[in-house]
Amino acid sequence: MKQGTMHVIVFLGLLGGIFFTLSNLASQEAQYIEVTIQEGDSLWSLSEEYNAKHHYSNWEFIKWVEKKNSVNAAAVFPGQKVIIPVNK
Repeated sequence: MKQGTMHVIVFLGLLGGIFFTLSNLASQEAQYIEVTIQEGDSLWSLSEEYNAKHHYSNWEFIKWVEKKNSVNAAAVFPGQKVIIPVNK
């Protein structure tokens, strides 16, 4: 194989890898939605309501929401907006 052809193949491989990595990162960052806490809601009930749209256990979901929103599960209140993880 000629050296020029090999360089083109390596370049295209690297370009494809970069494209795949960037598109994967963009899709991971967009996998959440904002919800408004309603009367009677808890992070546990939100986890159960959206359980078909996330891959976490209820405890993992709650810890994710607490960390990303800087909230305590015991202190959420109606009208509060929180970001939750979902698979789109």
